Amino acid sequence: MLHNEKMEFKKIIIDPDIEDIIPSFIENTILDFNKMRLAYSQKDLEEMRSVCHTVLGTAESYGFVELDEIVRKLQTSLKENNSDEIEESFNLLTSHIDFIKKEFSV
Repeated sequence: MLHNEKMEFKKIIIDPDIEDIIPSFIENTILDFNKMRLAYSQKDLEEMRSVCHTVLGTAESYGFVELDEIVRKLQTSLKENNSDEIEESFNLLTSHIDFIKKEFSV
């Protein structure tokens, strides 16, 4: 996932049988991320946990394995109330959302 100083993510492989619902999933994921960003800025850990739960319910099943891994790491950091790891995971999530936007031209 991470190489040197530049973050690189794996190409997201989408099952052709669900391609038509991916735009909606991405739109909802971006909305969830915006909620997460607001909660992060307000240090609202409970809301961040709630958003993690929402994303984890679907990300991997749609082929977004790295997104799932990042959110799982963030969720663990939130449970442990580890502020350094929360920040690191949130920054990684931010980069991955930017990657998704570029990959899918959103």
